[in-house]
Amino acid sequence: MPIILGALLVIFILLGIRLLLNSNPKILLAIFKGLLGAAAFLAIILLILSGRLVNVVVGLIALIPLLPALKKFFMGEEKSKTPPSFSNLSSMTREQARSILNIDENATEKEIKAAHRRIIQKIHPDQGGSDYLAAQVNRAKEVLLKTD
Repeated sequence: MPIILGALLVIFILLGIRLLLNSNPKILLAIFKGLLGAAAFLAIILLILSGRLVNVVVGLIALIPLLPALKKFFMGEEKSKTPPSFSNLSSMTREQARSILNIDENATEKEIKAAHRRIIQKIHPDQGGSDYLAAQVNRAKEVLLKTD
């Protein structure tokens, strides 16, 4: 008997996949929305009958502060319409580089590397920082360490 039920299940799954592949996407979307709405309605009814609706509502209210982060996660962060320009990095002066790394004119190679490390740890893209700022800091280090 279990073999027959398993075979029937496989047949129904294959027929369902065939139906999904040959159907109109708009109709499938409408069916999916209807099923989702019915499932939500049934879930609310079951929560009311079990007396747990209040717990769910309180839990959802507790999630309100996370909505901006969830929106960024699911929708993707809005990209700037004009990407940062990396072309001006090549024209960085030594004065600008010292200003970026916050060091004086007489800084040694060791001090330059230490300042670079300290700043890049804070603004690195892997730590949530900006690609542009990290590129500026890296370029400042290159400019100051370059031997003429």
